[in-house]
Amino acid sequence: MVMSKKIFVRHQQMKNDTLTETLRAINRGASCKRDVQASTGLSWGAVSETVNLLLEKQIINFCEETGKIPAGAGRRSSHFEFCRTGFLCIGMELQRRQISTTLINMGGRIIGRNIKVLDGELTAATLRQHVLAAFDAQLNQSQIAAEKVIALSFSLTGAVDSFNKIWLQSPHVPEIRNYDFGKLAADFPNLYHLSVEHDIFAKARAVLADENWQDDNFVFMHIGGGVGMAMHNQNGFFYGSRGLAGEIGHIPVMNAPSGSKSRQCSCGHNNCLEIFLSDHGLLAFAGKKLNIKADNLPALFAVATTGQMNEFYRYLHPYLLQTGITAANLFDPATIIIGGELIEPWLPQLQERLLPELQAAGWIHSPAQLKCYSMSSCNSAFGTVLNSIEPVISLLAEKFQNSDL
Repeated sequence: MVMSKKIFVRHQQMKNDTLTETLRAINRGASCKRDVQASTGLSWGAVSETVNLLLEKQIINFCEETGKIPAGAGRRSSHFEFCRTGFLCIGMELQRRQISTTLINMGGRIIGRNIKVLDGELTAATLRQHVLAAFDAQLNQSQIAAEKVIALSFSLTGAVDSFNKIWLQSPHVPEIRNYDFGKLAADFPNLYHLSVEHDIFAKARAVLADENWQDDNFVFMHIGGGVGMAMHNQNGFFYGSRGLAGEIGHIPVMNAPSGSKSRQCSCGHNNCLEIFLSDHGLLAFAGKKLNIKADNLPALFAVATTGQMNEFYRYLHPYLLQTGITAANLFDPATIIIGGELIEPWLPQLQERLLPELQAAGWIHSPAQLKCYSMSSCNSAFGTVLNSIEPVISLLAEKFQNSDL
């Protein structure tokens, strides 16, 4: 009996869905067939067939797991995990003078990390060669062949058109204007997926993964060279009509410090919040008000006395409060998550004091909770590569269906 085209298409779609759900279950932590069945609700036969296929294609492989099955509980399950030597993904955080990379497998397990210091500043003319050099450096460090990497994701500062893979501009890398990452695809013929995104989303994803936080409705803030913000609810991150949502740092400060002159922001406007609430803002305050000369935050914090650190906090506090109240009143988040290079020394103080201040000043005692993260949790290269796993799963299922693997 010949299968009709309609039945064949339905059959292929069912296989695609089964494979996709199985891969998603393993990504969420399922490590044996029983786990996959419990997570997906698929039949034992469908799970067994699909897992065996994934083992055959070496997308997953067997691993040694202890403590999974209590003694005397019956037949021991065979445990598996995503392969650590193939079907890998690389994330890159592009900065003016360095590129940070993180290599993971499809389960989000970190295989390797590296920082490639650039021989010169990142520009439109040098970006391609620097990316290729950083890619090769990560592979050499991890002893992985280039054809084993199937996804490449970029974390970028400034304005990013993720849909069209274009880096529009960045105050931190001023040479960049409308750089098309799509043209890099030819340099990586084995890739299934290439993506770009604003670094604030990558930072948020990395922090939640590293801290194992399960928050859903939250506002995430990173305060360092500027003020970055990302909003997330049950539908995911909110990007805005052009992918530029969250630029709270470019809201003007209406009550600038008494006696201060109007100051122009990198965006071209005057007295933006991040002129004051940023590393440049604090360094300027330290130089003018306290006569402390420093070129960067680590140098500033290294020489400051306890009294001067208290002065720094008093300077930063009204801007932190304005930022938090604005975010809480606009988005009504259950949680505000906050951190960054600028406020790292005061995280315990913020955890204790800032939440009640926000609740007292915000609309009907918002937010419900405040969480602070340290920079050790904020790996932008890791965060952006985590975002590639879901599309890679869909592409793998499609390739299986088309017999391309």
